[in-house]
Amino acid sequence: MIINNLGDESLNPGSANYCVAQWSNPRTIAYIVTSSDGFKVQGAIPPSNYLSFNPSGKPPYTVGVGFENKSYWTEATGVGATDAVTFIQIWPAGPSGGGPIAIVNKGDTTAPKPVE
Repeated sequence: MIINNLGDESLNPGSANYCVAQWSNPRTIAYIVTSSDGFKVQGAIPPSNYLSFNPSGKPPYTVGVGFENKSYWTEATGVGATDAVTFIQIWPAGPSGGGPIAIVNKGDTTAPKPVE
């Protein structure tokens, strides 16, 4: 499993770059990985870094990621042992959009095919 920390991104509605997220604030995030068999691991990931590990619990996993004080927090469910979870916080956050986002990329468990 890989957990990425992309940190904070800002959208500026008054600019021509409204649809472009601009990196705004490096931040350490917290993570918690759990599974139904009682497996739990937690920790922190520094800004612009990632964690790669092999969880020992039984999949699927729930991966919680967000600010260390949990003021902005999100969870991804159904995560497999070879998947990657990426955290990003979009500002402005609130009912009109933005907020914490966890993107799950499914890992490919098939063996690579030889090039002919």
